[in-house]
Amino acid sequence: MLESLSLCPLGYEEPKLLRLEAEIDGEPLPIADYVFKHFLELVREKDMLFLQNLRAVRFLVDPNTCVYETSDYQPYDLFSSLNLVRRLPAMETVHVDTISDPDLPSVEPPSQSGNYTCIIIQHSSLHYPYLVYTIESAKRLEKFTYGIGGRFSRNGMLISFHPEYVFRALFAHRASLRQLDLDVEGQTRQLDLVGLRYLKYIPEEEEEQGSHRDDPVYLHEWADELEKLPVKEEQISSNVSVGAWSLRSFLQLKDLSLGVHILYLYARGYGGEQCGDQWGDQSVNDSFSLVDHLPPNLESLRIYGYKKGMKPRLRGVPQNLLEDQLAKLMAEKDQKLPRLVVIEGIEEMIPNGETLEGPGNEDKLWKGEADDEWTDYEYE
Repeated sequence: MLESLSLCPLGYEEPKLLRLEAEIDGEPLPIADYVFKHFLELVREKDMLFLQNLRAVRFLVDPNTCVYETSDYQPYDLFSSLNLVRRLPAMETVHVDTISDPDLPSVEPPSQSGNYTCIIIQHSSLHYPYLVYTIESAKRLEKFTYGIGGRFSRNGMLISFHPEYVFRALFAHRASLRQLDLDVEGQTRQLDLVGLRYLKYIPEEEEEQGSHRDDPVYLHEWADELEKLPVKEEQISSNVSVGAWSLRSFLQLKDLSLGVHILYLYARGYGGEQCGDQWGDQSVNDSFSLVDHLPPNLESLRIYGYKKGMKPRLRGVPQNLLEDQLAKLMAEKDQKLPRLVVIEGIEEMIPNGETLEGPGNEDKLWKGEADDEWTDYEYE
């Protein structure tokens, strides 16, 4: 009875709409014979009695097909892999390490279509849409882990993490999420450039940009499946209360690991008038208290990147903001958060994960369990 499986990439195929258009134009695209990929697709689409007990899948980057140096993040088609396993009935966990954006991505999974409840993406560097679509693809998400670091970036290019977009995707799972781990502040550069206006969510801005979910390629790819999926009803309004879209709303969250700045941002929340200074150039003096805005059932808190006496990277906040907020948390946690028994990263600093830069850092490369486990086969 197979319950866990490790998979290398199984091959890219063009979206159905592009193949149809090419066929209409009299220039049909070649069909690649990815045997195992097509088998998984049959299992998914025809409800065949295979892999019914498969619970955990680890996606591997094939070292024999590395596009860049093996010490770099590697382009990986995450959507293709998710689409292969998301509908398997017992699927719980998907895990992948050391990946970056693919050069040619597959069509993203539909929202609320994946049976997996645990998503782990570590030592990777992805643009935020890949994270958002991955989070949205889960029907019910209980655990989400994403972290950078342990690899070099091609040409030294860094992909900035956008915490507000990822938060909105996670918020849809606030009733089920039990564990959240985001080690991303080493690549959240824009925090140095903005003030607390960064917290204000304006739906009109997103509407102007349009939704990729309206893309004809996406709609054609999953036409049959989209008819059966639930309609997304909940939207964030710009006039909701300050605390409504914050960490406090994650009632099931028990284990939380965040960088110190993103912890503050997520606790303050998104939406509503978060501060009176539109441009974040003046100091904010309000009664916000971190300890009052953390999940009420929190049991464990791990803080990345905090060092005693450090100044916040946000503009428009007091220079002693972080130290004061954490001191108050420690003083009042027993009364206000009685289940919170483990706190790490205040007395002793836990470094942020960081993309490696420059020569001489090879000793800091992350090496996973699967790095030495490849078996080479020869094919005629």
